[in-house]
Amino acid sequence: MPELFVITGPNGAGKSVLSTSLLPDHVDLEVFDGDKTFYQFVDQFYRAFKVSKYAKEKAGEELARTFDKLVEEAISAGADFAYEGHFSEATSWRIIERFRNVGYKIHFKRTHSKYFQENRRLQLILL
Repeated sequence: MPELFVITGPNGAGKSVLSTSLLPDHVDLEVFDGDKTFYQFVDQFYRAFKVSKYAKEKAGEELARTFDKLVEEAISAGADFAYEGHFSEATSWRIIERFRNVGYKIHFKRTHSKYFQENRRLQLILL
Protein backbone atom coordinates (compact mmCIF):
# COMPACT_ATOMS: atom_id res chain seq x y z
CA MET A 1 0.00 0.00 0.00
CA PRO A 2 1.50 3.37 -0.95
CA GLU A 3 1.92 5.93 1.79
CA LEU A 4 1.39 9.68 2.05
CA PHE A 5 3.34 11.57 4.70
CA VAL A 6 2.00 15.01 5.61
CA ILE A 7 4.21 17.27 7.73
CA THR A 8 2.17 19.91 9.54
CA GLY A 9 2.81 22.61 12.09
CA PRO A 10 2.65 26.34 12.67
CA ASN A 11 4.99 28.81 11.01
CA GLY A 12 8.44 28.62 12.54
CA ALA A 13 7.87 25.17 14.05
CA GLY A 14 10.64 23.58 11.99
CA LYS A 15 8.70 21.79 9.26
CA SER A 16 11.36 22.45 6.63
CA VAL A 17 14.28 21.68 8.91
CA LEU A 18 12.83 18.59 10.58
CA SER A 19 10.65 17.14 7.83
CA THR A 20 13.03 14.42 6.60
CA SER A 21 13.86 13.33 10.15
CA LEU A 22 10.14 12.92 10.91
CA LEU A 23 9.80 10.20 8.28
CA PRO A 24 10.26 6.56 9.30
CA ASP A 25 13.75 5.13 8.74
CA HIS A 26 12.58 2.86 5.91
CA VAL A 27 11.25 5.85 3.92
CA ASP A 28 13.68 7.60 1.59
CA LEU A 29 11.71 10.53 0.19
CA GLU A 30 12.31 14.17 -0.51
CA VAL A 31 9.62 16.15 1.30
CA PHE A 32 8.00 18.72 -0.99
CA ASP A 33 8.48 22.13 0.62
CA GLY A 34 6.00 24.56 -0.92
CA ASP A 35 7.48 27.64 0.76
CA LYS A 36 10.99 26.90 -0.45
CA THR A 37 9.76 26.11 -3.95
CA PHE A 38 7.64 29.28 -4.03
CA TYR A 39 10.60 31.49 -3.20
CA GLN A 40 12.77 29.74 -5.77
CA PHE A 41 10.12 30.56 -8.37
CA VAL A 42 9.84 34.16 -7.10
CA ASP A 43 13.58 34.56 -7.56
CA GLN A 44 13.42 33.04 -11.03
CA PHE A 45 10.53 35.26 -12.18
CA TYR A 46 11.94 38.39 -10.55
CA ARG A 47 15.21 37.92 -12.44
CA ALA A 48 13.23 37.61 -15.66
CA PHE A 49 10.69 40.42 -15.18
CA LYS A 50 12.08 42.72 -12.43
CA VAL A 51 8.59 43.29 -11.00
CA SER A 52 8.09 41.83 -7.52
CA LYS A 53 4.27 41.68 -7.59
CA TYR A 54 4.27 39.95 -10.98
CA ALA A 55 7.04 37.57 -9.87
CA LYS A 56 5.01 36.50 -6.82
CA GLU A 57 1.86 36.03 -8.90
CA LYS A 58 3.67 33.91 -11.49
CA ALA A 59 5.48 31.99 -8.74
CA GLY A 60 2.16 31.08 -7.12
CA GLU A 61 0.81 29.81 -10.42
CA GLU A 62 3.96 27.79 -11.13
CA LEU A 63 3.99 26.37 -7.61
CA ALA A 64 0.41 25.13 -8.02
CA ARG A 65 1.24 23.54 -11.39
CA THR A 66 4.39 21.91 -10.03
CA PHE A 67 2.70 20.50 -6.93
CA ASP A 68 -0.30 19.23 -8.89
CA LYS A 69 2.03 17.51 -11.36
CA LEU A 70 4.02 15.83 -8.57
CA VAL A 71 0.81 14.65 -6.88
CA GLU A 72 -0.54 13.28 -10.15
CA GLU A 73 2.75 11.49 -10.91
CA ALA A 74 2.86 9.91 -7.44
CA ILE A 75 -0.75 8.74 -7.62
CA SER A 76 -0.35 7.41 -11.18
CA ALA A 77 2.76 5.46 -10.18
CA GLY A 78 1.38 4.35 -6.81
CA ALA A 79 4.50 5.89 -5.29
CA ASP A 80 4.96 7.13 -1.75
CA PHE A 81 4.78 10.92 -1.39
CA ALA A 82 5.63 13.45 1.32
CA TYR A 83 4.92 17.15 1.64
CA GLU A 84 4.61 19.84 4.24
CA GLY A 85 1.80 22.31 4.63
CA HIS A 86 -0.07 24.72 6.88
CA PHE A 87 -3.62 23.47 6.23
CA SER A 88 -5.12 26.88 6.85
CA GLU A 89 -7.77 26.41 4.16
CA ALA A 90 -10.42 23.75 3.57
CA THR A 91 -9.00 23.16 0.08
CA SER A 92 -5.79 21.86 1.68
CA TRP A 93 -7.63 18.68 2.63
CA ARG A 94 -8.59 17.88 -0.96
CA ILE A 95 -5.07 16.67 -1.74
CA ILE A 96 -5.17 14.26 1.19
CA GLU A 97 -8.61 13.05 0.10
CA ARG A 98 -7.27 12.35 -3.41
CA PHE A 99 -4.55 10.12 -1.99
CA ARG A 100 -6.92 8.43 0.45
CA ASN A 101 -9.50 7.75 -2.25
CA VAL A 102 -6.98 5.76 -4.29
CA GLY A 103 -5.86 3.62 -1.36
CA TYR A 104 -2.93 5.48 0.21
CA LYS A 105 -2.18 5.05 3.90
CA ILE A 106 -2.08 8.57 5.35
CA HIS A 107 0.44 9.60 8.03
CA PHE A 108 0.41 12.98 9.75
CA LYS A 109 3.61 14.21 11.36
CA ARG A 110 3.29 17.41 13.38
CA THR A 111 6.07 19.72 14.40
CA HIS A 112 5.77 21.87 17.49
CA SER A 113 7.68 25.09 17.96
CA LYS A 114 8.77 24.08 21.49
CA TYR A 115 10.21 20.81 20.14
CA PHE A 116 11.96 22.67 17.33
CA GLN A 117 13.41 25.29 19.68
CA GLU A 118 14.79 22.60 22.03
CA ASN A 119 16.11 20.57 19.10
CA ARG A 120 17.71 23.66 17.52
CA ARG A 121 19.31 24.61 20.85
CA LEU A 122 20.79 21.11 21.09
CA GLN A 123 22.08 21.32 17.50
CA LEU A 124 23.80 24.63 18.28
CA ILE A 125 25.39 23.21 21.45
CA LEU A 126 26.70 20.17 19.57
CA LEU A 127 28.24 22.24 16.77
